[in-house]
Amino acid sequence: NKELTASGKKLYQLPIDVQLGQILIKAETLGCIKEALIIVSALTIQDIRERPLEYASAADAAHKKFLHERSDFISFINIWKTLKKQRKANSNSQFRKWCRENFLSYRRYTEWLDIYRQLLNLLKQQKIHLNDKEAEYPAIHQAILSGFISHVGFRKEKGEYNGARNRSFNIFPGSGLFGKNCSWVMAASIVQTTKVYARTVAEIEPEWIEDIGRHVIRTSTFDPYWSKKQGSVMGYKRLTLFGLTVVAKRAFHFGPTDVETSHKIFIEQGLVENQLRNRYAFASHNQVKIAQIQAQEDRQRRQDILIEPWRLAELYASIIPEHIYSEKQLSKWLKTQNDDCLKFTHEQLTKSGSSKPEKDLFPQHLKIRQQLLNLHYNFSPGQEDDGITVTIPLQWLNSFTKDDFEWLVPGLLKEKLELLIRSLPKPIRRSLVPANDFAQAIMDSIAFGEGDFYQQIVSQVKRMVGLNTTVETWQRAELPPHLQFLFRIINDKKEVLKISRNFDELQEQFCQKANRSFQKTASQLFKINHAKDWVFKDIPQNIILENGLTAYPAIIDQQDSVGLRLFETEPQAQDEHLHGLKRLVLLKIPAKHRYLQKNLKPGIKAQFGWSQLESEHSLVEHITDAVLQSIIEKNLPVRDIDSFDNLLKTLEKDWYKQANDLCLLLNPVIENWYKIWQEIEEKSDYLSEETYEDMHHQLDYLIYSDFLYEVEIGQIQHYARFIKGLEIRLDSAIENPHKEAEKLKELKKISLPFFKKVEGSEIYSKALQEFHILLEEYRISLFAQNLGTKQKVSDIRMKKALEQI
Repeated sequence: NKELTASGKKLYQLPIDVQLGQILIKAETLGCIKEALIIVSALTIQDIRERPLEYASAADAAHKKFLHERSDFISFINIWKTLKKQRKANSNSQFRKWCRENFLSYRRYTEWLDIYRQLLNLLKQQKIHLNDKEAEYPAIHQAILSGFISHVGFRKEKGEYNGARNRSFNIFPGSGLFGKNCSWVMAASIVQTTKVYARTVAEIEPEWIEDIGRHVIRTSTFDPYWSKKQGSVMGYKRLTLFGLTVVAKRAFHFGPTDVETSHKIFIEQGLVENQLRNRYAFASHNQVKIAQIQAQEDRQRRQDILIEPWRLAELYASIIPEHIYSEKQLSKWLKTQNDDCLKFTHEQLTKSGSSKPEKDLFPQHLKIRQQLLNLHYNFSPGQEDDGITVTIPLQWLNSFTKDDFEWLVPGLLKEKLELLIRSLPKPIRRSLVPANDFAQAIMDSIAFGEGDFYQQIVSQVKRMVGLNTTVETWQRAELPPHLQFLFRIINDKKEVLKISRNFDELQEQFCQKANRSFQKTASQLFKINHAKDWVFKDIPQNIILENGLTAYPAIIDQQDSVGLRLFETEPQAQDEHLHGLKRLVLLKIPAKHRYLQKNLKPGIKAQFGWSQLESEHSLVEHITDAVLQSIIEKNLPVRDIDSFDNLLKTLEKDWYKQANDLCLLLNPVIENWYKIWQEIEEKSDYLSEETYEDMHHQLDYLIYSDFLYEVEIGQIQHYARFIKGLEIRLDSAIENPHKEAEKLKELKKISLPFFKKVEGSEIYSKALQEFHILLEEYRISLFAQNLGTKQKVSDIRMKKALEQI
């Protein structure tokens, strides 16, 4: 009606700038009129602080005591209080002198005091009285903010502030806030000089702007979304003050703002995506149906059976009223309805023409080594869990091998076979076209899950087209994730320990834990401890446990005695049984063992060479123990009292002789091994780095601390020739380094793949040992042909032998 408001009438009575008047009006409601009156009076005059150019430093020092760390406005109050105190304590002339010494203008002070008194009288006429209690910082600055609402800014970088109306400014160097990192500030004035500066500045909170400036703040809404926690459609609002963002993103209840959009979001994100806070019978029913259809898709690796989300949204939208956009509204509506109308059938949720999978092609369980393993299917290409996940209890992990899982499931076998054919080298692949037909032919001719998967393929290809291939050739193919099992290892509490597609890596990581878990189960059946004689009945090679899995009994070494245990794998049981037999022999014929220890006499030079690896006195122990192991291995299996007695008789007769023969054989071998090792070090400056490293690699593989246990004793007779060959190579490498480099290049084609196989193997198997001897013969053929080889060797023969390991 164009009449003045109560605030307007009060402003009309004040003969000052409207902005300053507004500060006083707001201060009344906030209880800080006393402080606001001092500040407003100060802002109506020129700054009382003087700063003569010739005394600038002194003035700054004098004014520093009035500064406030957060507000220049509070500095006015500090000055006012100090002036009032000094005026009371001094005569007029003394007070004037004090003002000069502190670079404060006496004339402006009197002007300030006069304006203060005038305004105070006007306020009293309007029945506005000074506050008795000293006001707090927030109240004072909210009152000031009401007058300078457009003079606010937000710090962006390097001391610069974004202000209202797309203006940037810096804090004036004379301000107490200059150089401080205040996020939000307000100023009494913003002026243009060499830069745009804000003068008389204070730190503020953004919440004050929102409260004080609500009449000029603009609100915009954006990004509505469904909130499961709230059970309603939420959105975000942005608050701006003359273009300056005060609140960038604040969540709020969006529903009433746009009912149509909110209804759509409620259906699409709340119902279709099943993100409801509360449980509803119709939602549970629909999710069970959807899960069944998705499982069908995962098994068949399809995504065209379940209807699209937008079709499901249409089903809900055709039933639920348009005004509903929250769970509260839905629950209220359902009280008047039967929710059966929202329970959809299998036909409503599937596209027409979709088929059901054949259970035999995609089973829910896989039977391997009599153990039934659970399978879970997931069709999510590109994701880590794409394909089939097989769950393996930890206690049975060591019972399986990677080869057990190469068959996958019948429904994916043809796809795997076809991909393997397409991945073959071209000369082989040309004989197996079209790949689709050959994959089907192989599949039809083999029995699923019987025998080694890749060996079956090799045999069938040989039968069909007369083509010779190797298992390694087929294993080189890189299979996509869904054609490899994803293994999930669980403990006895059904807790997941790890998930990986690398079965060998899992076995390596959990081997010991799996063994402990197995022993916990098996210990009730086979467990004997602290035996010092053959107290066992006949020990079978294996037994079948109640759950159908095979376990392997073995005698174990308990240091001062032996025991009996079950093991998951036959190789592990054989290794433990060997060590257990060795310990039992030492317990039964300790005198024989002491005799060997006392009477075996390795050469002094051999013992010195051995001392580079271990204590020189340990050589006798290694010889004695290695020969004992060799004799036991030749008499295996030792699983009853009669065979054990025969073993003891053999040892009484042959142990010392064989140990002494080995001792005599090793004397020159170890002596010359150390000698050539020293020569290589002395002449290293004349050798290329590659030659030097390869020679040391050869020496390291010939003799090391455990070599007597891992190398067949009969092969050691060739070591002298191998070391002699290295001596010849050393001289030749120095005389003709170019020829050495060419031969080393040929050698590395064989040696590097071999070393890689050794590093990737858990044990130094017999096959690896035999190939190592073959590699040494190959070195002779390359670097010392005059010594001759004991086996036929060539690069082709070596490569084939390496593939068979």
